[in-house]
Amino acid sequence: MHNPTNVKEEIQKAVLVALQLPQVSDEEMESSLAELSRLVHTLGYQVVGQLSQKRKSEREAQVLGEGKLKELAQWTGGPGVVTASFEKKKHKAASRLSQNQIPEQPEDDI
Repeated sequence: MHNPTNVKEEIQKAVLVALQLPQVSDEEMESSLAELSRLVHTLGYQVVGQLSQKRKSEREAQVLGEGKLKELAQWTGGPGVVTASFEKKKHKAASRLSQNQIPEQPEDDI
């Protein structure tokens, strides 16, 4: 692609992460990662690494184990640990109690 201003464009880097479930063979996993790599390259990214994690189900709370997170951190410069990134929403009643705003009951109920 022609760059008329001679500005050097930085190529974005990507690490592919795959989850391999029991019904997916190693060959299918490799094929899927190869296809994903081609798609990511088409979008203009440079694939700098890939890793996969075998799991019994995708419903586990943490998709990647501790070792895989540390491996991913080597590529990304991240901490290699998962931290809470959201606050669990409280039920309305719990919110009222924590704010000491307990609704008054009608006198009929007393």
